[in-house]
Amino acid sequence: MNARAAVDVDKQATPTRKRPGDDAARRAGGKSETDGGVPSRDVRFAFGSIDVEPPVSKALSVSAAGEPALGRKDDPRSAMTEGVKRLSASGHPRVSFKYTPEAADKSTKIVFIQVMRELADGTPVKPSKLSAKFNYQDADTTSDFYHVDYTAGERDPYYNGDDKGNDLGVQGNAISTPKRDATMHDEPKYSDGSFPPAVSTVEYEFRTIAFSAAGLDKGKFYEYHKWTYAKTKGKPSTVWHQGNSTDTSLPKSKAAINLFCKNKGFALPKHTGK
Repeated sequence: MNARAAVDVDKQATPTRKRPGDDAARRAGGKSETDGGVPSRDVRFAFGSIDVEPPVSKALSVSAAGEPALGRKDDPRSAMTEGVKRLSASGHPRVSFKYTPEAADKSTKIVFIQVMRELADGTPVKPSKLSAKFNYQDADTTSDFYHVDYTAGERDPYYNGDDKGNDLGVQGNAISTPKRDATMHDEPKYSDGSFPPAVSTVEYEFRTIAFSAAGLDKGKFYEYHKWTYAKTKGKPSTVWHQGNSTDTSLPKSKAAINLFCKNKGFALPKHTGK
């Protein structure tokens, strides 16, 4: 989808997100799925540049888009970096992702799967609680309140997949000449006028996962980026970029992916190699 003009988030009448087929908002949150064995390290993104110590990623990258420093060492959602490959991500309000294939990758179709959950004043809730426009996602939400981030009408769980008119981004290829990076972007928004009664803070918690959908390593989860969007009523929104990890066990995220695939009748490729 073409990028919209910059808009004052607090003037939006409804939650929004930059993805075709839906003028809805996306989310991110706090206390969440355990990221096994991932050490915590502060990552700061400031005014279009990535200020990281040490460098957050080699393979998966996220680019910043004009926001004061994000992330604090005293924040429980502080950044993590562990065995990162070629995934990068950053930014606020627009978050851009890029996965650059490594030499050992054999995928002919590198896509992103984005799993998320919503929180209202720190309590996980179903998508419809924060926006009735997303009630179609309730049936695809697990008992832990995780679900695939998708728009109405999608049949695959991929953010840059094959659902024309719904998906966005570029699918990567690790064996083409030259190799092709996988890319996508998201832009969560939530306006003051969208808050349900008695709710003062909304959080959207994300896991953006690079995945091989075809090729010799189809079904392989390469790496993921963890990030959070937060909005307190009457205040500017905030994005925390919490870093990348190649520990893609992610049982709660995978439970959400499996539930989506079961409900939509989609056969997710399974990885059979090493």
